[in-house]
Amino acid sequence: MNLINIANDGRKLILFCRDENGNQTVEFDNSFYPYYYELSEEGEFTTFDGKRVKRLFVTHPKEVKQSRSMDAYEADIIYTSRYLVDRIDKLDKCPIKWTMIDVEMLCPEFPNPQEAKYPISCIALYNSFTDKIESWYLGDYKTEWEMIDAFIGYMKVQCFDLVLIWNGDGFDMPYLINRNVDFSKKISPIEKVRYGTNGMLYPVGTSIIDYMLVDKKMTLNRKREYSVEARSIEVLGKSQK
Repeated sequence: MNLINIANDGRKLILFCRDENGNQTVEFDNSFYPYYYELSEEGEFTTFDGKRVKRLFVTHPKEVKQSRSMDAYEADIIYTSRYLVDRIDKLDKCPIKWTMIDVEMLCPEFPNPQEAKYPISCIALYNSFTDKIESWYLGDYKTEWEMIDAFIGYMKVQCFDLVLIWNGDGFDMPYLINRNVDFSKKISPIEKVRYGTNGMLYPVGTSIIDYMLVDKKMTLNRKREYSVEARSIEVLGKSQK
């Protein structure tokens, strides 16, 4: 299966795939049920430590946590992970459509992303499928809202699997969301949201990766500065400009 992303809406599984031509397809599977195991002398299954258990099915993933005992087995497995283990035998290689996004603001000071009181002046991104950089400038539109709406329209059509943003969790994503409350919902292929970092709402069907955090995890020693300019010079030996 050319599976890229997976999500669930209650018991229903949502599978985001791409064919060999790079076209996205969305499939729904309502045939799977969440389950876990409880100790039972009459159970038909045996645990790794030799105990007899029975399998118990529920109608909603949340009911596993609500119904389980302290002695339950496999009650902590995430529902989508359970589905992948039980139903997906093989994940085939397929093209992943990704983008890098950068957002700039028109402001006299460094803006607070939670307040987001200054207008966004420019949005730029790289499209991995077209190998092109696209940009939206505030001066080309009557209002900031029109500019953001045009950007959202592009994102909606492109249906990216993966969005990479430097310091995205700490700045760009909360700023975009606070300037346009339904931003994540609008760019989701199915117009649904999920909880992401720090309680932010992220688009279902699109993975958001803050690659500044990835950089911090992959480097042994903490760096003096984590601006994208400083890291570009240190890692690539040249400025991002």
